[in-house]
Amino acid sequence: DFSWAMPHPVELGRQLAHGSLSRTGQRALFEARGEIVTIPVEKGDPRLITHSPGAADRSPAWSPDGERIAWFSDAGGEYRLMIGAADGTGQPREIALEHPTFYYDLTWSPDGKRLAFTDSGRTLWVVEVATGKATRADGDTYAHPEHTLVPAWSPDSKFIAYTKRLSTQFLAIMIWSVADGRAHQVTAGLSDTHNNAFWDERSGKYLWFLASTDFGPGSGWLSMSALGWRPRYGLYLAVLDKDTPSPLLPESDEEKAPAPPAGK
Repeated sequence: DFSWAMPHPVELGRQLAHGSLSRTGQRALFEARGEIVTIPVEKGDPRLITHSPGAADRSPAWSPDGERIAWFSDAGGEYRLMIGAADGTGQPREIALEHPTFYYDLTWSPDGKRLAFTDSGRTLWVVEVATGKATRADGDTYAHPEHTLVPAWSPDSKFIAYTKRLSTQFLAIMIWSVADGRAHQVTAGLSDTHNNAFWDERSGKYLWFLASTDFGPGSGWLSMSALGWRPRYGLYLAVLDKDTPSPLLPESDEEKAPAPPAGK
């Protein structure tokens, strides 16, 4: 009975979310009002990847090779993982997920063989693209307004870094191994880490993150006394290989003894 409830054109430019660039940087990928769309940086027209006005398509992610796009869609009634061609042609592939719920942070592994994401039940999942097999990597045990378990793939696709809440309510950096399916705690838990970590893309031997050593008074988020506390965060680096020296070791210029003459 209302004009706003009738089918009508909608300008999507003001409703773009979850943006990312293609492999070459020539097109950008967005979620817009329940549709997935790619937009050229300079030449060409916007292109709808999905054509489902009656469904909510969310959290698109471009594959590393630029040929595929993954996203979540509730067109079948519950959210499923979708993988389709980056140019929008053909029928996308559906991967049904066990115990469907709401999903976040869809991320491709650099080799394009796996996808990692989180859900509203504070669970980190890893899906093999070839088989559609989903593996529960880890989960958080505390209901907290701050989002955790945001996956960050290592450059070699062998590990996932993320944050998990400890019993102290501090966040710790964790690394999950694809090879053995085990999670390892990286930070000691004496400081609070930010919920995003990122790898050194050139070597994969370093992990960068933000951490606070004065977070303690603000850890009780339900306490009124914690509302006004503003902890300070600094940039930290973790060296992941025991044989790799830290790039932050102190340096000192010293006089060196002259080389002995030749033949002496």
